[in-house]
Amino acid sequence: MSLIYLALLILTLTTCHSNAVVNEAVIQLQADMEDLKGVVASIKTFMEEAAAGNNPWETKVGPPGPPGPPGIVGRDGRDGADGTNGRDGVNGEKGGTGRDGSDGKDGADGRDGVDGRDGINGVKGEAGTDGSNGRDGADGNDGVDGLPGRNGLPGPDGEKGAAGKAGKQGNKGAEGLVGEPGRKGEAGPAGKREAIYTRWGRTSCGSDASLVYEGFTGSSRSIDSGGGVNYLCMATDVEYNSDGAAYMSLTANLAGAEYESGSYGIFSSAADHQKAPCAVCYVSSRSSVMTIPGKRNCPNNDWTFEYEGYLMSAYHSFNHQTTFECVDGQPEYMDGKSAHIIGAQLEFTTAKCDEDFLCPPYESDKPITCVVCTK
Repeated sequence: MSLIYLALLILTLTTCHSNAVVNEAVIQLQADMEDLKGVVASIKTFMEEAAAGNNPWETKVGPPGPPGPPGIVGRDGRDGADGTNGRDGVNGEKGGTGRDGSDGKDGADGRDGVDGRDGINGVKGEAGTDGSNGRDGADGNDGVDGLPGRNGLPGPDGEKGAAGKAGKQGNKGAEGLVGEPGRKGEAGPAGKREAIYTRWGRTSCGSDASLVYEGFTGSSRSIDSGGGVNYLCMATDVEYNSDGAAYMSLTANLAGAEYESGSYGIFSSAADHQKAPCAVCYVSSRSSVMTIPGKRNCPNNDWTFEYEGYLMSAYHSFNHQTTFECVDGQPEYMDGKSAHIIGAQLEFTTAKCDEDFLCPPYESDKPITCVVCTK
């Protein structure tokens, strides 16, 4: 019997019976508690025997124990099973009215009954207040297009819209007619006018030209078949690159040019076999330089005379060809350079009339003059 059950039993007895009955029940409860303790002790012993490896089910006869105390009056046994119903006895006297029983639990809802017939319409009630506006219904299907209406009157001009994006470039159109010449534009600012020329055979410049530098005339040797064909005005204060090789052999040869003027009476006899100087000149007010072979004067007053002289180049029978240069008619020469060496040469130039040259006006074997002009 559990403790909860015993507690409920005591509560029931206290509520429904007298003190004598309750006392008797308490005594019985105390006895049951003693029995319960014995059961617990037996279970503990059983568990210890099993843990020690003994058979707890084996019956062991122990020594007789001391006589126990007198037992408590046992509880009433449980009610026996109901016997067969006996015959109905004679009706006894009518008993008194019993107390009302406690209300039973609500039963489950029954099934809905069949709807009754509609009742008779009641008296018409007063008009109710307007209900709130219902939600907009869904849009209906588009109706069939109506007939076109008459054209309305033209509306006023709208505001000018924003400029659209530039379209793609179209195909090139046919070439148009040549238009009339446009008006002559205004004259532009005057450009810078300047010119540089070389005066061969002198160390100074003519007219109002400024001397840039003076030097001596150089070119390839007349006995060489390679090298340059032009004459150069070589600087006298030479500057070498310190990184260059000290000695080289596979090179172009450059030599000083000497007058081969002979004793024709054109140049001073002292100039023969002498090295020819040169001067590089700068003109700041003119931009064009012109050398005219066969002339001693400039064409007109628009051109400025710089100097006149003779057209000279290398000897015709040598393998090495050179350019023609206008060498000043009053040449200077460099002192101490009078050795006759086959280097670069400056020979007078003459016309050969027996070989279809323009004779006249040129004459055979006469030295051709020249003039240098600027503008």
